[in-house]
Amino acid sequence: MDVFKQIHLLAIWRIPILILVVFSFAYTINWLVRRYVSAAIDRNAASLRVDPTNYNFLKNGFSITIYAISVFFILSQIPAFKDASQTIFTATGIFAAVLALASQQAFSNIFSGIFIIIFRPFRVDDIIEFEQSKIGVVEDITLRHTVIRNFENKRFIIPNSSINNSIILNSSIKEEPIRRHMEILISYDAPIDRVFEIITEEVLAHPYHIDFRKQEDFEEGIHAVEIRIIEYLPIGLKVRVYLWADDHRKAFRLHTDVNYQVKKRFDNEGIPFPYTVQRLQIDTFPGTSPEDRKE
Repeated sequence: MDVFKQIHLLAIWRIPILILVVFSFAYTINWLVRRYVSAAIDRNAASLRVDPTNYNFLKNGFSITIYAISVFFILSQIPAFKDASQTIFTATGIFAAVLALASQQAFSNIFSGIFIIIFRPFRVDDIIEFEQSKIGVVEDITLRHTVIRNFENKRFIIPNSSINNSIILNSSIKEEPIRRHMEILISYDAPIDRVFEIITEEVLAHPYHIDFRKQEDFEEGIHAVEIRIIEYLPIGLKVRVYLWADDHRKAFRLHTDVNYQVKKRFDNEGIPFPYTVQRLQIDTFPGTSPEDRKE
């Protein structure tokens, strides 16, 4: 009888010991995971300039998962709850599957936001081009969507899952100058050498222009302002000017300012731009067709 009592006492004490060991192990794992995740989120959120508190749900989600697994493991080790724990675990799995299907799009946006935080394809204040030449500045990155402000001061509210699957041109990902193409149509009657001189003078006079020639460009004798005749068109010559500036904003200002100054210089010196005249047919005989008037 004494032996059976000892076995019974050991069985009674086994459960508290099991609970203490399992939850101690779960606490340690949870602490390590939360510490690692917190460091990763804080580090990347700082570089992305987003609020790291938006991603606290990720740490809480890991904690809930770890402790839930611990509870199910303890229940599975108690004979009285073994069958019940299996039933609960099965029901929970079914509920989780239904919830995942119902919230598929929401979870997709959330995890896409996490991928943006981790892999950093763009950051707040970056200038990006996306979805068929839409351009704007990244203004905010949240759990569900990314806010992009275009140059008309309008906002694109894009789900993270959509922008995560888009091809993105990031003009700010490297701290290098931007080259912008400025194309002008020149009349065949225009003095081409003088046209090149005017464009060159206006580009060099602009404060945003930078000389981005490399050593091989100097050796080849390439000018600080590279201008090329691209195509012969029926109405004139297509000329391309290669503009260099420090960033996208300055390149845009350089382009538009040079356009304005070149137009003024051309007008002052009588250099014509090519244009087409569409002849308008005015119906002087209402109610009759052109064929009737010919007759």
